[in-house]
Amino acid sequence: MTRATLPVLLLAATLASVVPMDVAGDHFYIDPVNGSDTTGNGSEGNPWKTLTHANTQTQNDGTEENPVVLHALPGVYSPSTNGETFPVEFNQGYWGGDFPRVGFLMGSGSGQTILDAEHTEYVLKTWGELITVSDLTITGGSHGGVQAIIDSDPGPECFTLERCVIRDNTGGDGLKVFNAGGSGGERLRVHGQRVRQ
Repeated sequence: MTRATLPVLLLAATLASVVPMDVAGDHFYIDPVNGSDTTGNGSEGNPWKTLTHANTQTQNDGTEENPVVLHALPGVYSPSTNGETFPVEFNQGYWGGDFPRVGFLMGSGSGQTILDAEHTEYVLKTWGELITVSDLTITGGSHGGVQAIIDSDPGPECFTLERCVIRDNTGGDGLKVFNAGGSGGERLRVHGQRVRQ
């Protein structure tokens, strides 16, 4: 074991899981194989095709009591397979001046739901949100895998990463976390990750 992996393993071992299996909220579905960003409505029977489209359709929605829950169904989300655009970003509520978005991005398992940026950008970026990402593989980032910028003033923002595999990202870190000047509160939760460059 290298010195660099020890802090990640210790952090993962000490922080509790916060992603319940049955999350209350507004549920939307994304299917990279059978979904459509043109005719889909995000329902389980008529899912969207890309996470980027789902994010724009729900960008300022979600509260702590009623979060947005995006279900990323099995498949590869990439520019060449389903036309995904990277990075997938969760920050529109923050940049737009509205209340921060609260939500979950839940895959179907790290071996089944794969976000592959194909070395075009970061895979996932978030800023100032109450966001939980779980059960997927994050790969192919040219600037790194995940960038989380957390600022909890004045709100309770927190980024949670659960049961993900972060691998084969170049040009940066697998997981990069910045504190943008906030103070107090819990900012980052990491549990059950496998990180490999």
